[in-house]
Amino acid sequence: MPALSDELMKTAETLLGGVQPGSAARRRAASTAYYALFHRLSALCANRLMGPYDATPLHWRAYRALEHKQVKEALARSDEFKAQFGASFSELQDIRHWADYSVSSHPEDDKAKARKKFGANDARDCLRTAKEAISFIDNLDGAARRRLATLLIVRDRR
Repeated sequence: MPALSDELMKTAETLLGGVQPGSAARRRAASTAYYALFHRLSALCANRLMGPYDATPLHWRAYRALEHKQVKEALARSDEFKAQFGASFSELQDIRHWADYSVSSHPEDDKAKARKKFGANDARDCLRTAKEAISFIDNLDGAARRRLATLLIVRDRR
């Protein structure tokens, strides 16, 4: 069975598959790409904590442990993951917030003020960024996966 994150990426690609996808499709594609990445992180953390998915309430609880803001902040503070992955996560999350909640034409203020629209290429860039980030996660060795899961799940009490 394909992972939810894989299905979300396919959905995002489908949304951009038309000749000229409309504004709503481009926004939904960008938002969906972010959620694909977030779900991949959720699966990584749950599987590190609970083992392979087993459809139990406890596994589902572990899967739902991540909070969007906490993940962004943890990655921004991480020496190990910030440059390779944290910046992409943050960028996609910011675009997702814009796509889901803003009426402006573009997530970048200067482009929105110039009335530039968030185009299909912008949305495709989001998909590419999400795919690269997911690939980065998938290619981590076991120890790095454990460090990433710990970074994202355990709150920093400094």
